[in-house]
Amino acid sequence: MSRRRLLLVALDAMEVGWLRRLIAEGRLPNLAAFCSGAHELPVRSDGDTLHGSIWPTFASAMGPGHHGRYWWLQWLPEEMRFVRSSHPAFDYQPFWQGLAEAGKRVAVVDVPYAPLARHPLVEQISGWGVHDEVAPESWPGEALRRLERAFGVHPLSFDTVEPHSPRDLLRMAGNLSKGVAMRARLLEQLAGDRQCDLLVVLFGETHKAGHYLAEEREVVAGKSNLDLIAEVLRPLDEAWPRIVAAAGEETTIMLFALHGMQHQVDYSVLGRQVLAIALGRDVASALPRPDLLRRVRDLVPDPVHRFVWQRLPPGIRAARQGALDGRGAHPHWPG
Repeated sequence: MSRRRLLLVALDAMEVGWLRRLIAEGRLPNLAAFCSGAHELPVRSDGDTLHGSIWPTFASAMGPGHHGRYWWLQWLPEEMRFVRSSHPAFDYQPFWQGLAEAGKRVAVVDVPYAPLARHPLVEQISGWGVHDEVAPESWPGEALRRLERAFGVHPLSFDTVEPHSPRDLLRMAGNLSKGVAMRARLLEQLAGDRQCDLLVVLFGETHKAGHYLAEEREVVAGKSNLDLIAEVLRPLDEAWPRIVAAAGEETTIMLFALHGMQHQVDYSVLGRQVLAIALGRDVASALPRPDLLRRVRDLVPDPVHRFVWQRLPPGIRAARQGALDGRGAHPHWPG
């Protein structure tokens, strides 16, 4: 009897309504054929409240109250500073570590905020092409360099989440489409490895697309946001029959998303506003005032800021991000 294998293909932050519309309109025919013969199951997650905890919850099989990871940058009380969530204080064991210890061979690509499972039967790559602020690393250590030699440097890097012009959006969609094509080629190759029992590949391109293309609108004349989402997904649709064939009949394939893309509600200042009300202060005064660097940054064009920010050392970005978000700052109430 042939061994059963499992292939998990994650479309990060893919709003299911978009996918259904594109399938219904005939724009993703191969994915449509796959979905028509598949079982559909609903997914519940903490995406509406603790969206940064979703992938650690998936990877650890535990809730946020246990694994403790909810963003790329977190406050570490014992050291009184902000650190990356990859800090050892936030380590957990991903479920594929247990599979490897049971003798199963595993390959994992770009699952955000998942620590490396350093086991001889695991090959795990993190940070090849991701939307999130993730430090590039791999196990074994040379795996990421080997991947980049074979498939190239991915066009997707961590995002600064700033306004984009229509021209920026067109360029972004084109780059994301190239990234999806690269990842689809990698997925096809990995799917054909019959020695691999579990394969997890995450498409972070759909996450970045969601941030900028979630709102239904005409981006440029004759092109809507959904047209650009279709452009991003098209290389995966074209490669899908080859991926399925490479995986073989003994492989169960799951195409999924753990959350979609909705307008975000920010509760980070709620506590300060409640305190202001309790003290009889003006609620607006509870908001932290922008410091000098923030005011200077607001004068810098967004493309220039993106260029500079993405080239700063990770430690400087982490320290500055805490200040920009107001964490650790005190509300200013005029006397």
